[in-house]
Amino acid sequence: MQIRQIKVDDDLTELFDEWLKECRANSFDLEASVVEACKDIKTLNDNRAVFVMIEEGKIIGLLGVDINKSPIGPEMIANEHFFYVIPKYRGQGLQMIRTAEKWLKDKTQCTHFILNASYLASDLAPRVIRMYGLLGYSRFEVSMIKKLGGK
Repeated sequence: MQIRQIKVDDDLTELFDEWLKECRANSFDLEASVVEACKDIKTLNDNRAVFVMIEEGKIIGLLGVDINKSPIGPEMIANEHFFYVIPKYRGQGLQMIRTAEKWLKDKTQCTHFILNASYLASDLAPRVIRMYGLLGYSRFEVSMIKKLGGK
């Protein structure tokens, strides 16, 4: 298994097709698009890193990290923007988290890393929260969503 930063020519279509099978976007009245997701993920800049996990030449997981200044102090905080591992390889995503942590410590000014457990991605959020706790992360905030009209 290999973990590395994403390359512009990496094909994420198969990974996102797997994600769409589990995605609960309709539960929140959101539209999920493989094309848009791939485009967003490959929008790299100095404040973003995307790590991919590869097995036998196939991308089986990814973890995206955005870096921003804390709104309440001088710290730089990394926020997991997306994290997905196809079901067959679940449990091995911990390696991507550790790779991202090491990269953040070695290559950035970040002092904190926020991981998210989204009910949008799947119904695994409670298990993901427990896994993050085992890695030393503390519960930080809860997000809520509401549709504001439109379609």
